[in-house]
Amino acid sequence: MGLTRRAFLQRIGVALGALGLSEAALSLLGEQYQQAIAQPTRRKLALLVGINSYAEPVCDFVPSRGTALNGCLTDIELQRELLIHRFGFQPSDIISLTDQQATRSAIVEAFQTHLAQQARSGDVVVFHFSGLGSRVKLADDSRDAEQNSLVLVDSLLPTPDSPIISDLLEETLALLLRSLPTPQVTTILDAGATTLGKMYQGNLKIRSRPNAPSGQISEAEQALWAELRQANRRLTQFPGLLLAATAANQVATEAQWSGFSAGLFTYALTQQLWGATSATTLRFLFNQTSSAVRQSAGMEQQPRFEGQPPPAIYQTPPLPTSADGVVRAIDEDGKAQVWLGGLPASVLENYGASLLEQQGNETEGLLRVRSRDGLIVKVRATDATVLQAGQLVQERIRLLPRNVGLTVAIDTTLERIERVDATSAFSAIPRV
Repeated sequence: MGLTRRAFLQRIGVALGALGLSEAALSLLGEQYQQAIAQPTRRKLALLVGINSYAEPVCDFVPSRGTALNGCLTDIELQRELLIHRFGFQPSDIISLTDQQATRSAIVEAFQTHLAQQARSGDVVVFHFSGLGSRVKLADDSRDAEQNSLVLVDSLLPTPDSPIISDLLEETLALLLRSLPTPQVTTILDAGATTLGKMYQGNLKIRSRPNAPSGQISEAEQALWAELRQANRRLTQFPGLLLAATAANQVATEAQWSGFSAGLFTYALTQQLWGATSATTLRFLFNQTSSAVRQSAGMEQQPRFEGQPPPAIYQTPPLPTSADGVVRAIDEDGKAQVWLGGLPASVLENYGASLLEQQGNETEGLLRVRSRDGLIVKVRATDATVLQAGQLVQERIRLLPRNVGLTVAIDTTLERIERVDATSAFSAIPRV
């Protein structure tokens, strides 16, 4: 059901106005919304946020090697390539905010100018966040004692002089997304909210603050929540579809592979979606994603699926065939750079001189892999085939080395005698 201009202003004005936007901006937003709903053209918009570089006063621990996390920018790259090359998003309709760009004010501004002002009824919106999550304790008896939040690059921890919680509360994010004039919203959250007091689970890095900070929400957000209570809204419900890296009280993790790091959830989900066709259901793909995450993280990380699946994945037109990657660029020496985000990391780590082909075109020459750097491989055509940036590719022949190595790690939480015993046991195996 459509919204009148007044209803729209009341709905989104609460959400954005409480976060510091002027009445003039809200009025302009309402005018542009009225113009937008009159246009029949359907659009696909995305806002992607990824943060690796958190300062110690934000993340609550000392970052190693200059960054708290390593895989969040890869997540944004994975999502962007997926949206453009598999789901028909225009590059100009995708905004990515990474590291120092991902401040609270910048995210709110992008939400206003890129999503709220442009989206109209029936349009598709994707919001993705990869970074630290947190559990926060709120000193406000009128609210629940604890909430989940997303940690932004400027989300300073509360102090006695400034006890304000500056994280983006998940419930506030849900309100912002519900305020959009379209129900076709997909939210992907690759962050957790555990308080385990540590940053590693085995050899996986945990995407949560180790401890829950205590503080209070700002006056602006207090006004926002007062309005919500008056409207008797369901505060925890995201609009459309929510795909989250983990269930409540579980870890969200990222892994490091040969040449790159990424969130376990985002990487697994990306691979499934690259291989999807019009006949594949999103629920099936999500179950496959969960199985892939479970292989690395065990039962401690179980992805979460909430809401009603849209008629098609991300509201995309039918996909004819699956794909494994895309041609990024053509080098002067005739080689091409191919991005292979649709292949499992275990395959890429042992990639030999495999052969690729252009998607759906078996008559053209094959592309022989020459070298790899992270998710990028250099290829050369086996004949005079002309390649162009943006062409989709898929595997034709996979070549693996004769001997594939396996790395076995010993958990640092084991007692010294246990580590010695484990080392001795492995040393007794001839092939180790």
